[in-house]
Amino acid sequence: MSDWREAAGRMAAWIERHIADGATLTDMAREIGYSPTYCSTQFHRMTGLTLREYAMQRRLYHAAVAIRDTDARLLDIALDCGYATHEAMTTAFRRAYGISPADYRKRRTLIVLPIPYSPEKEGGAHMLTDPNIRVEYIPTHRYLGVFREFVLENERIWPGHDCELVTHTVESLGYLADAVVGAHTAGWAIDGERRGYFYGLGVPVDYAGAVPAGFELRDVPGGYYQVVSHPPFSYPEDNAEVMRRVEEIAFGKACAVRGFRWADRGHCYQRHYPEGHGYMVLRPIERT
Repeated sequence: MSDWREAAGRMAAWIERHIADGATLTDMAREIGYSPTYCSTQFHRMTGLTLREYAMQRRLYHAAVAIRDTDARLLDIALDCGYATHEAMTTAFRRAYGISPADYRKRRTLIVLPIPYSPEKEGGAHMLTDPNIRVEYIPTHRYLGVFREFVLENERIWPGHDCELVTHTVESLGYLADAVVGAHTAGWAIDGERRGYFYGLGVPVDYAGAVPAGFELRDVPGGYYQVVSHPPFSYPEDNAEVMRRVEEIAFGKACAVRGFRWADRGHCYQRHYPEGHGYMVLRPIERT
């Protein structure tokens, strides 16, 4: 199974490299080292999409980002993304998002973009150690996210919400993300002894754009945070133990930083990237 996750990741990366050049399934299969039929079958097994469906999604994704973030002509974007004509891109775009590329550029309407397939990575070396503790200042920002305490039915990761839709919505807004509290930043809203999980992204303090259904926009004042961090680790073997070690300190009875105490209220953020920076929990603190 892990071998095929890796192979599916190589297929997805191959599609990304060949969005515009008309390369075929046979070309990809030759590079991956399996038959076209076997590639198709296993990719669908890993992702739930056929290779054709995935390639269409990626073409639309690149087109949407270029339409949104550049001044390039729509015809040039269509050709760069592998469409034969501007009309072909417009038809596919309207079918997927219910709006034409020209109207999307003009109105900046929120459309939910698909996330590229990325197989679960194994992280860094097998390494368990004691977490580090430091202080970080996070400037004033706004947070746009889904909050656990607001919905009580159909509990999953975010109760009452379609997890895939929430994740794709955050990805679609990622270009707006705050430099410090980026996209896909989760955490806990703290109110005294009460903690409610949330997920979304930080946005600039002057953000006044769309608030998707089910999301809330909150103001977060600048302040100090105790940061408990564990360096990169192997996700399959060590994730549960790393999270336990970090959160045991992060939610301990007393702040571990001299001269500070826990803030009664605020946003406690997670940075969870096993193969990159490891795992961090940032909890708001205030001077004693």
